[in-house]
Amino acid sequence: REATCHPGLTDCAMATSTDPSVGISKQIIYCGRGGSPAFTKNTKATFHFRAILPSDSCSSEETVVDDSRTMGCGPFELLCGREFKMAVWERIVQTMLVGEVSRFTCKKELVHEYPLVSKSLRYVAKQKRGEEADSPLTSHRCGAHLHGQHGHPSTGYEDLDHMQDHPADMVFEIELLSVETEGSYEKDVWSMTESEKRDAIPRLKELGNELYKAKQYMKAATTYSKAISCIEDLETREKPGGDAANVLYQLKEPLLLNYTQCKLNLGEYVDVITHTTTVLQHSPNNVKALFRRGKAYALSWRSQEAKLDLQRVTELDSSLKRTVTKMLQELDAEQKKRDADDRSMLQGKGMFK
Repeated sequence: REATCHPGLTDCAMATSTDPSVGISKQIIYCGRGGSPAFTKNTKATFHFRAILPSDSCSSEETVVDDSRTMGCGPFELLCGREFKMAVWERIVQTMLVGEVSRFTCKKELVHEYPLVSKSLRYVAKQKRGEEADSPLTSHRCGAHLHGQHGHPSTGYEDLDHMQDHPADMVFEIELLSVETEGSYEKDVWSMTESEKRDAIPRLKELGNELYKAKQYMKAATTYSKAISCIEDLETREKPGGDAANVLYQLKEPLLLNYTQCKLNLGEYVDVITHTTTVLQHSPNNVKALFRRGKAYALSWRSQEAKLDLQRVTELDSSLKRTVTKMLQELDAEQKKRDADDRSMLQGKGMFK
């Protein structure tokens, strides 16, 4: 497609534009395509970014603080008109065309919230990598460690703490990937209203069921997970153990069980064990949860835990006795084979005489 420059910028390569009144200067590195998007409320702008500290008297080189392509959180999705902490991002993205790559230098007064935004993005990235991570809210809890001359709560990252204590101008290199108006995209849970979450739950459950029947287990699991997230967000608004919270849990339990069946089919046994355990904390005699957790234990070579769950299944539902008995026999046989293989390997290394 033909690339398009913004009005007033005649040279697309490395063209610059400065508005001193707002503290932002822009340098177009690569032009976008098409016309200027309409950024109405709830328009979703998806973009990759690099957050950079420019060179100064202490450093002759720029410092890349974050890069969405490498940090693991994926492209950033910004909903316009939702009072996002980094208001400057909404302002600069609205000057861009889809496909454009530009570099924006922003005054320090416009970027003071970036360390907290970065902390949240790093938390998301750790979650996606399956790493343990403290909630981004941890440092704001009562008694949180304060640091620096201004007494900011620590972010848990030395570079971000330094940025909080020593505010400076920042550079953002942005590649605008897409712009979607409200209604043309599936909303993330965090951006839904309470009524939208409630309406989405049965729809997502039905879609998950259809995907499961089509043996699209990964997509089904993702769909069930989104429905669960809707419920868990609604649960935070209710009194724990209250009638409203109990009603929401009754909606969540079958979704958790459907999700664990998908994960069992996908061979993701840790997820199965984690979420069936959640069900069993509320419903200790739930046969489906016990059976699936027992099977996940068995397939993870946790024989003792598997036997406890599966034996409990037969006590609660005698119709499953034949199935469970066969599973236990197979588990015993496989365990004996593994034990024999281990002994043989150790004997071969001279560890047994």
